[in-house]
Amino acid sequence: MKLIPQIVAANHHTAEVAFGLGIDTVIYETLPAASFFPVTPTEVEAAGDAAIAAVNAGLVADAQAWQQQGFDVRVVDTAAWQRDLPAMRDHFKTFGDKFPQGLWDEFADLERRLSGA
Repeated sequence: MKLIPQIVAANHHTAEVAFGLGIDTVIYETLPAASFFPVTPTEVEAAGDAAIAAVNAGLVADAQAWQQQGFDVRVVDTAAWQRDLPAMRDHFKTFGDKFPQGLWDEFADLERRLSGA
């Protein structure tokens, strides 16, 4: 838990440098809950989930502070995207053969990036 402020500060510093270099948009990616990983022991999982929730809350608060200053900082909830992937796939299937292969390729790439592979 001692590292939480340092993790948020590191993201803040990265955003500060990016804006200083003229980059218009910074994206903070939230961390998935420790319970997302199936090999985590229950005790570690509970502590990990609490720590990750605190980091994610810090990232959201920091992004809001940047936004209030007029900067474009977005927070992407990667765990929510991972949860939504099956529904997206099912929706895309409703288009049958009319759904372009290029979009399937992009979707497969998104799945790969979100899985951390």
